Amino acid sequence: MCDETHGKCPSRNGLFPLTLCCCGILSSEYLLYASGKIFLAPRFRAKIFINGQTLVRCNTSDTLQISNGKPVIVDTSRKKKRSLIGVIQLSTCLLISLLVIALGSLWLHERIKHSQLHVEEICESYLSSSKESIKQDVDNIGIFIEYSRDELEKRVKANLRQRTEEAYQIAQYIYEQNREVLNLREIGTLVHDALYAASWNDGRGYYFAEDMAGVEQINRNNPELEGQSIINIQDSNGKYIVKEILAVARSEKQEGFCSYYWNRPEYPKKIPKISYVKYFPPLDWVIGNGVYLQDEEDKIKQEIIKRIENTTLPNGRYMFVGTWEGNILTGPGKGKNMWDVSDTNGLKIVQELIGKAKSGGGFVSYVMPRLEGQRSDSKISYSAPVPEWNWYIGTGMYVDFIEDDIARQQESFSKATRKFTIQALLVIAMFLFVSYFLVWLFSRKIKKNFDLFMDFFKKSASEQLAIEHEKVSFHEFESLALLANHMVEDRQNAEEKKETSEERFRRILENITDVYFESELDGSITYCSPSCLELSGYSPKDLINKNINILCNNPKDLDLLLTPIKNEGKVHSLELIFENKNGDLYEVSINAELTFDKHGNHAKIKGTLRDVTATNMAKEQLHRSKKMEAIGLMAGGVAHDLNNTLSGIIGYPELLLQTLPKDSELRKPLEAILESGQRAATVVADLLTVARGAASIREHHNLNNLIQGHIGSLECEHVRDSYPDVSYQCNFNALQPTISCSPVHVKKCLINLVINGAESMVSSGTVTVSTYNKFVDKAMALTLKIKVGEYIILSVRDTGTGISDTDLKHIFEPFYTKKTMGKSGTGLGLAVVWNTMEDHKGKVLVESSEEGTCFHLYFPVSKDRKTTEEKPHKPIVSSSNAEHILVVDDEPQLRDIASQALSSFGYHVDSVDSGESAIEFVKKEPVDLLLMDMLMEPGINGCETYKEILKLYPEQKAIVVSGFSESDDVKTTLRLGAGGFIKKPYSIDQLGRMVKEVLNS
Repeated sequence: MCDETHGKCPSRNGLFPLTLCCCGILSSEYLLYASGKIFLAPRFRAKIFINGQTLVRCNTSDTLQISNGKPVIVDTSRKKKRSLIGVIQLSTCLLISLLVIALGSLWLHERIKHSQLHVEEICESYLSSSKESIKQDVDNIGIFIEYSRDELEKRVKANLRQRTEEAYQIAQYIYEQNREVLNLREIGTLVHDALYAASWNDGRGYYFAEDMAGVEQINRNNPELEGQSIINIQDSNGKYIVKEILAVARSEKQEGFCSYYWNRPEYPKKIPKISYVKYFPPLDWVIGNGVYLQDEEDKIKQEIIKRIENTTLPNGRYMFVGTWEGNILTGPGKGKNMWDVSDTNGLKIVQELIGKAKSGGGFVSYVMPRLEGQRSDSKISYSAPVPEWNWYIGTGMYVDFIEDDIARQQESFSKATRKFTIQALLVIAMFLFVSYFLVWLFSRKIKKNFDLFMDFFKKSASEQLAIEHEKVSFHEFESLALLANHMVEDRQNAEEKKETSEERFRRILENITDVYFESELDGSITYCSPSCLELSGYSPKDLINKNINILCNNPKDLDLLLTPIKNEGKVHSLELIFENKNGDLYEVSINAELTFDKHGNHAKIKGTLRDVTATNMAKEQLHRSKKMEAIGLMAGGVAHDLNNTLSGIIGYPELLLQTLPKDSELRKPLEAILESGQRAATVVADLLTVARGAASIREHHNLNNLIQGHIGSLECEHVRDSYPDVSYQCNFNALQPTISCSPVHVKKCLINLVINGAESMVSSGTVTVSTYNKFVDKAMALTLKIKVGEYIILSVRDTGTGISDTDLKHIFEPFYTKKTMGKSGTGLGLAVVWNTMEDHKGKVLVESSEEGTCFHLYFPVSKDRKTTEEKPHKPIVSSSNAEHILVVDDEPQLRDIASQALSSFGYHVDSVDSGESAIEFVKKEPVDLLLMDMLMEPGINGCETYKEILKLYPEQKAIVVSGFSESDDVKTTLRLGAGGFIKKPYSIDQLGRMVKEVLNS
């Protein structure tokens, strides 16, 4: 130890506070420890060892401890944590103190505020009462003015009416006294002189009169107008005054009031005037008198001003009246213009009073002395408008007496508040002392419980210990102790479950078909489940640390995945095109979300991939089926109406051609009409095939023979002529070619496909028609959605330009065509093919590329090897028995065509327009054959009609006619015994053969 120490140094392995040394140690020194003693060493820049002696650099504030014979610096730089119990004690005391002070202050504040509000309420009450008083005074004057103005009008009108009545009586008296001795002209002069001389109101009141022609007869105010026509005189508003007066005279009462603007001698402009006129029949005059309203209003104004000046108000108040220009009519400043008068604060008093009056009335506060030379005091005035006269009226009062009363109450309250504050502080101090003592007692108990928990947590990290919960003092701590004991048990169970859960999660990831993946924010894959191998051909090792872009068919698709995840935090059911390791494309649905680390920062992307290729294909096929079904229903409705129309277009030309000579000029146009109708009927038949499927009548045919027979038909010859550069080949390889089919529709499918193939050639090429057998197994049947079994396949292949992928999805939709509609196609050809194959329980497949297109039609092979041979048509022989046929159809034209055609064959024909009529007809007269339309409106249809007739005649023969292919009702009618079905539009030849066949059956 250094020789210059004050006091004895501690023993070996003890603590050596360096602050005890006074040997020149400043901010830091090096101490040398040897042989159990500490020596001051020279300054060094690093820790060194000299001859086994340890040199340690220390600060004066550090504490040195000897451990295992070596000096060690004890780290005392960490800030000592505060005690929870101390914090609870201090916080509780502060909280109680703050709460008590806050509540006391709040209570004191509320008391002061309540007192202030009480004072303010008194002040407000005084002011409100005073305001109401001065407002009432002003309102009373306003009411009086309104009443005076109302009475003015009544009084003026009464006086006018009375004076006109007096003038009328004067004129009547003169007329009665002189009508026997004087003529009307002389009597009129007497009336003029009598009324002209009369005047009143200082000469401003006088009589006037004019005849019914508008000629002035009496006018004291303007005598120069007498004898002149004034009928067109107008007032300043454009009113024809005399015309209005004459109109009143001509009214039912022949008297009444008139208002207008008229000249006044002493005024340069016309002013309002009101007159009362009355018709005097003997002279054909209108007599009246008038008054200027301004004269009467001036009188009222003077009366009101005198009344206001004589009005006495309490508390020295007075009324004042002024004009909107600032002229004072009564009150202080009477006769002066006070527009620019201001109070001590610069407020323009009169201007404010006028402004309040113009806005409907209001109060104005200002400061002014009571008398000249006195101090200024606050004053409140109320002003109200008299808008008809451009006046304002008002009164006011000084409010200084209110302020004096309030000052006295405030002084009294201040004394009471000081006394109460002292008492409240004493109560608060006592309450705080008691509270602090209770907190101290409570804290001691809490500390004991905390000590128990601290001892538990020190040992529980390495030992499975439990807290002795019986020793805790509070229920809450006992609950914590029990929870802590459970925690120790649960921790051990959780570790065991964690191992089990991790194993289960691993097995799930290894067996799910969806691919689970994790990636960085840039798309770099950090993990993927083993199922990625089956989905993409890549193993997890192949994909780890690779970017997701390796799977995308389009590199830009990566942005479609990452952008919404970064912006919205997730992506749901995002569908992208991926490419597997072999280069095949497939569709995937992606669900992914952005995860966060413990600091809340974006960490990585987690999600799943699912192969939805098959699902999307199924959805697309379902959508296509529904779309074609909807279009088909529409086409069916149109086709039915067209068939009825086309029956007339085909039937009538046929009837006419039977009767026309061969050299007739009409044959050519009729044949053109017939041909057009037949072509239209072909289009309608295609529509019906799309709408209702192919005809349900099935026959067993050799497909090879059908094709071979059709190749030599006129239709095929027409195709060859239209496309001379196209060659045609046939390969019949089918060994079992028998199918159950509608030969018409099979041939139609063949010719449509051949025409399409020929049209696809740019210049020259080849269309190949071939047949072969193929067995469809279970897997293929599920794919094609057909039954397992043997099929014969009709293939039509061309070497054209092929069909684009876009068009390939729509080629079987009705009316979808790349041809010119109505010129080279109707858009129904492939739709007919598709519907025909669906109706024959088969399937049509398409293969297309730049080298050409091939259509494969799958027909189920028939087990019945016996085929139906097409019979040659025999000429129709006219009937010699004149069988009776009843035609039943709701269309008049079709009844007429059928009736004429059958009559030409020698049959006796009748017709009715409904099923009900047919039933009534056969009740009276049986027939040999019924030719019935299936759909008839209104009423029952053909099937119901036939059922009712069979009840009468069980052996009744019938033929069903319909614009549709065979419906359920048609099939039912055929099962009931109908001998045949013929579809509209039919030819006369078809009708004759069918009738002959059914009658002979």
